[in-house]
Amino acid sequence: MSAQDDTFDDCPAGGEADEFHQRILSGLEDAFDELRPRWIEVEAMAPDARGEDEREFIDAMQRTREEMAQLRDDQLPYDRKYELAREVQARLLDLSLM
Repeated sequence: MSAQDDTFDDCPAGGEADEFHQRILSGLEDAFDELRPRWIEVEAMAPDARGEDEREFIDAMQRTREEMAQLRDDQLPYDRKYELAREVQARLLDLSLM
């Protein structure tokens, strides 16, 4: 922090933290892409033919897509990115088992 204002200087590890987050995000995107064919298949089903599992799958994929968009936001605080990435990772694992 400079003495003349109340802004913080860049953290020396900031670039490393950003690179780490990018690797995490890339892995999450790969896992999401692996589930995309199943998502397309389930969405193509007639709504009345979908069971509870299919409805939950669609909802979880949509929520995951929205949260992954949040993870791409440079303004999202690092601690929130970390927490959200963990939530997305857990959900992707659950989705892969459905």
